Amino acid sequence: MRVAICEDSQTSLQYYEYLLTVASEKHELFIELSTFENGNELLFYLDGDGPPFDLIYLDVQMPKWDGVSVANELRNNMDYKGEIIFLTSHKESAVAGYEVHAYQYLLKNDTDRNRFEAVFLEVAKKIRQNKKQYLLLKGNGEF
Repeated sequence: MRVAICEDSQTSLQYYEYLLTVASEKHELFIELSTFENGNELLFYLDGDGPPFDLIYLDVQMPKWDGVSVANELRNNMDYKGEIIFLTSHKESAVAGYEVHAYQYLLKNDTDRNRFEAVFLEVAKKIRQNKKQYLLLKGNGEF
């Protein structure tokens, strides 16, 4: 599962990276984790040849591109189909998360490690269920 964290605070970025690493190892989930310090970096990566992410954690308050604007760009202009979880210190901006079909909205100061892990496991299960496996067979010139 490919996961991205987009967070402008280096301390928070390292903390969430640590939580995801611990949770994935504890539950034997393989994740490929990428980090971005602002929305521009994330959008530039995805607009280039970077493979898409299954899950993106987005800080709501970032300079230039706030998390909701980044999510709008991802959903409306880049056709992003993966899951988005917002990270913020402000409850007031939760309503905007619904407009971009966010999976969850985690309050930085009110979400403990157990809750963070539980949400991660929920969304990981959903992602695994949504991934379809295909077997392509070719016979007599037909697929």
